[in-house]
Amino acid sequence: MIKTEASSDQYYVDTVSRAEEIFNQAEVEHRFVGGIVTDTLGADTIVKVDSLNRQANIYYHRPFSLIRPDQTVKDLDVIGFSLYPESYREAERKLAEEARLAKQKGLPYPDISTEATYYPGWRKRNRTIQLVSTFDVDDEEKLYLNFGSISQQIPWETVDPWVMTFDGGLKFTTINPVGLMKCYSLRTYAGIKKKDLAPAVLHEGVAYSKMDLIARAAQFVDDQAFLDQQEYFGIYQSWDEYTDRLLNHPDGLTRVKALVTRLYWNTIGPSVAHGRGWVRPLVSFNSKFTG
Repeated sequence: MIKTEASSDQYYVDTVSRAEEIFNQAEVEHRFVGGIVTDTLGADTIVKVDSLNRQANIYYHRPFSLIRPDQTVKDLDVIGFSLYPESYREAERKLAEEARLAKQKGLPYPDISTEATYYPGWRKRNRTIQLVSTFDVDDEEKLYLNFGSISQQIPWETVDPWVMTFDGGLKFTTINPVGLMKCYSLRTYAGIKKKDLAPAVLHEGVAYSKMDLIARAAQFVDDQAFLDQQEYFGIYQSWDEYTDRLLNHPDGLTRVKALVTRLYWNTIGPSVAHGRGWVRPLVSFNSKFTG
């Protein structure tokens, strides 16, 4: 039985805030992505955008909770942009200590999956077993999206830090909602997961999926950016080109991986991700499998 405290808004806010503090202390430039945003968006959520200062204030959101409706513990996905591997190790050590302290109190702690951007001089990635798209930096400090033989240079501004603030006290660093939306399409070579297209919210008789909700948030950003004479959908053209190559023009190995990944997410994938039943021990594997 999960303690009531763990389901509260404040426990979620405190947990995320502490994780953000740990990444900052370890000097890991980071962006929270994925469900930390989409799980809080509702059909009547309002996003007030300051595109010049890269801030998004969220109102009328869904309740915060570290616990899913099926009583499993949510995870947190983070993209890191730190040049020094030891910074990641320091953050991981502190996060492990937070998890240990939570366990002592009988409280759950999220599995925090950090996907590190690779820099020159780092150990090379094994592209044969690669399962998600990655960010990589070359010797000229240019940024790329990569998967196997597919590589696409992208502007650094597409991963600029944005601060997302919720009226319930939650605050964290992410990328702008347009980029968050596009991450769902390019994260794996199998495209958007079935679960992210399934109904997540029912509002006035209309069902909305996670993709519907993040697309709605992205539109708030684009509308304000137009008034501020900024451009946000346009700067992601290179991401769209990468996604097209990944999904529509893959090499043979990538095609095989796509079939396996679709099978995984259409069968045991959601249970593994949520740590349900007999697959609960695979949660730690799942954090690596999905990035």
